[in-house]
Amino acid sequence: MSAYILMIARQHGESLSAMRLALAAKQAEIQANPGNGALQRELGSYYLELANILADETTLTNALAAYSTAERTVSSAPDYTTAPLLGARIIAESHWRSGDIYYSESNWAAARKEYVKAANTLQVLLAADGSNAAVRDDLARALTRLARSVRRQGGIIQADAIRRSALDILRQGDTHASVSADIRVMRSSCPATTYRLPASNAPPKNVVLEPGHVLITDQQAYGTGALILANLETGSQTVLSSGGFFVHPSGSAIAPNGDIYVADIDAFGGNGGVIRLSFDARSEGWVQRPVSCGGFFRDPTAVLLTTNDKLWVADYDGQNDFHGMILEVDPSDGTQRLLCRDGRLAQFNGFVSSGSDILLGNFWGRDGGPAEILRINTLNGKQEIVSQFGLLEDPTSLALGSHGEIFVTDGNPDGPESPALLLRIDLHTGKQWVVSRGGFLRYPGGIAMLNESTVLIADAAAVKSSPRIVRVNLKSGAQSIVASGPPLVRPSAVLVTGRQ
Repeated sequence: MSAYILMIARQHGESLSAMRLALAAKQAEIQANPGNGALQRELGSYYLELANILADETTLTNALAAYSTAERTVSSAPDYTTAPLLGARIIAESHWRSGDIYYSESNWAAARKEYVKAANTLQVLLAADGSNAAVRDDLARALTRLARSVRRQGGIIQADAIRRSALDILRQGDTHASVSADIRVMRSSCPATTYRLPASNAPPKNVVLEPGHVLITDQQAYGTGALILANLETGSQTVLSSGGFFVHPSGSAIAPNGDIYVADIDAFGGNGGVIRLSFDARSEGWVQRPVSCGGFFRDPTAVLLTTNDKLWVADYDGQNDFHGMILEVDPSDGTQRLLCRDGRLAQFNGFVSSGSDILLGNFWGRDGGPAEILRINTLNGKQEIVSQFGLLEDPTSLALGSHGEIFVTDGNPDGPESPALLLRIDLHTGKQWVVSRGGFLRYPGGIAMLNESTVLIADAAAVKSSPRIVRVNLKSGAQSIVASGPPLVRPSAVLVTGRQ
């Protein structure tokens, strides 16, 4: 009965009420069959699924409690002491997902503890079954998350060592060979549906074609993320789009006709995709349409519009092997063409184009080495390092200047000895300069050029501080706040309107 209820729950969007009915039914089965460890592990998996639903709906405190219950349920099974490997993956996932919640709230210490517990559990599993590719991938993922939390606490050397361990584990299983190098083009699997947004207070015209505003992509506003328009003069904010296909939108691009393309890392079932927003003059509102999903996508984080009306999409974790990739997407039919996923390309968030070149910031070098700025020629695939070492620690986003330089936000972790930075880097020599340090820059993300002497930066801020859009003078380094507070929660990208 519990399995049937769970099936129905999944068919209807995994509603909390149906999930709780499935839990109650499973608990009744356990009461009727005391001492059945298999049933108790199934109950633990149900609690894990409930926690995932709660986490997706941003009820994070309840999600943490459910993850803890899942772990306790499995570890208290009657046969756990004699067969601890049974249900270990449920325990491990409960820990690393709890770590993700703590990490999202900037609680690096708590996140680190959860990732350590997950990694320890998975190491025992892998020792028992070294051929289990799924366990190997889970362990590498847990170690990568652990490395990020350690790095946030200032343990740069230790984090790099953990990162290399994760890469070694992947190589042992030859995970990189899971996608054939011959596969270069994949079709989209998006549904042929649209989502028309309900009436709102959005302007009755397509304001992204007009100057004077900044378009903000926020990953968590209203629970599913949103596109928010902020007035550069007054700082007032207007929500253009939320809900619909959005789950965690992270980057956007504005087309010449005013359409907005949005990269969402978790849309369409979890592997992400690209969504197009079009302004409907008749209803004076925005319509969402899927552009591309499935295929190569795993964690698409940023999107650029090319000169031939194609899209370049950055995928942070291409094919689940901790090495990013760059795709070209045809918005007319969603077809994806693989541009790059080899060489030095590692994990990165944002990127910027310069003619046929793409510039991006690897915050891990290909082999777990130092952060670097990489140039990739999309015509011949040639890669070269623009800048490395020096001030680079955690490059998160780039903007192309007009004098042969790029401006890079670097989210160096906590503490007065390692404040967040805005850097200027010469594209010819790789030389680095600090433009602005600390101040309002705590966890900087997306960056956009406002004019030759000014940039705008999306900053998620610290706990108990307001997320904000920061204006920085590139000559003096002076900072000021353009917009802050609700509905902003975790702004990840910014675009200046009227730049087509």
